[in-house]
Amino acid sequence: MKARPLLDDGKGKHHCSDTDSHGSTARISSAATPSALSSANVHIGGHTAVSVAFGDGGTDERDHQLQHRNERPDARRLGRLPLPAQQESLQGLHPPQLKSNDAVTGATTARLRVENKRRRKQQQRSQPQPEWWTTHAGTFTLPPPVPAPTTYRNQMCPRRLALHHPAATILLQYATTGCPTNTGTPWTVEQMKAAIDRGPHVSALAQDAMDQFDTEIAEKVLNGQARIVKWNDIRHNPPPQLKISPIAMVPHKSRPYRAILDLSFPVRMHQSGDVPSVNSNTVKTAPKGAIDQIGHVLPRLIHAFASVRESDVIFMAKWDIKDGFWRLDCEQGEEWNFAYVQPSTVASGDISLVIPTSLQMGWIESPPYFCAASETARDVAAQYAELPTGSLSEHEFLQHTTTDVGYKALPRERALDDDPLRYIMEVYMDDFIDVAIPACQRDLDHLATATMTGIHDVFPPAQSPKDDPISEKKLLKREGAW
Repeated sequence: MKARPLLDDGKGKHHCSDTDSHGSTARISSAATPSALSSANVHIGGHTAVSVAFGDGGTDERDHQLQHRNERPDARRLGRLPLPAQQESLQGLHPPQLKSNDAVTGATTARLRVENKRRRKQQQRSQPQPEWWTTHAGTFTLPPPVPAPTTYRNQMCPRRLALHHPAATILLQYATTGCPTNTGTPWTVEQMKAAIDRGPHVSALAQDAMDQFDTEIAEKVLNGQARIVKWNDIRHNPPPQLKISPIAMVPHKSRPYRAILDLSFPVRMHQSGDVPSVNSNTVKTAPKGAIDQIGHVLPRLIHAFASVRESDVIFMAKWDIKDGFWRLDCEQGEEWNFAYVQPSTVASGDISLVIPTSLQMGWIESPPYFCAASETARDVAAQYAELPTGSLSEHEFLQHTTTDVGYKALPRERALDDDPLRYIMEVYMDDFIDVAIPACQRDLDHLATATMTGIHDVFPPAQSPKDDPISEKKLLKREGAW
């Protein structure tokens, strides 16, 4: 298995020759030779993470390495733990950076997009057309196990094969100390009061929206993902990190509303001028390689479908991560940056603030932090897929993938003259997508088990299926069925 470098500094997957079509790309990291990854032992919170290459070596990786253009910015200034020397070459694990070497903030995101687009076009012109399908070889063997952390924050922590991924050190940091947060200059008490007076978005003040919000936030408090604080209890000595943004309740397809925190909203001050929003002042510290994959998922799938024979029968399945961003925490004490007024308390005069400990829908850094975890899970799932068929223990949710008539029409076992299994594994934020051209049911069972096992290696399973990171609700709707 050869860890192929990322296309366009993390903008897509790199092409390898047909003779290496069984390889699986570690997409969160960019070009790195196996020798650079084979022996990195990193200690975080009393735990040792071993970073090894997902590959067997060879000169083709060295030939395909991308030229690193920028040095990594100072780790302490960005609030990050230093990476080990072996990971310094993994450009996809670094924060984004402008050509000027300045750190990227929410206010300079537009400039970054322009630079990325120019760089991507320049590199694409010189690269051959990739082959997105992987042909199953079944030659991967599991490395020696590494002990997983016994305690971690919230509901994301790498374990088993994920502890051998190049991103294991960073994910362990997020799991033990939280995701770094840098939202700029602290607010004054006057600015805090102005934001509280502004209150929630008008969409959150409808009675049915407030009722749903109160139910959901009570569950978050019970799960340790948020807490409620009375403004009158802290108004005379508020935490310096406290920033208050308006919460909105947006209509949603599967429930009446979805809560979104408008962290792009500036505080309006009559005399001293507007206070920049949390998003505009946020310094981007999340790895850039994972989030850059999102814009290329659909084009890869379209190209893959267009490249097969007309006689090929393609199967697809999808798994959804429940509660997405809520499974990762920000650093302790930094949760005050994402406070908002509880809508149902606006008219009472005794304002309650919701202080979420988890990453928030609406923060500019939530998607890249979450994608660092979900893309790692995809990489791990792709490694499990390259084990011999039938070598994985049957996953507890496997029965949800076998209900469709197309699956039932396949033979149970493959014949000697059948073509080898071909497949694609993708993840779009919190949606894991498998595409396959199988010969039998066992091919699909193997891929489904590999995918769900990979997910559970990054998002540990829950005791109850309804609380599992793999959404049972979506599985019961047959979204995971081939």
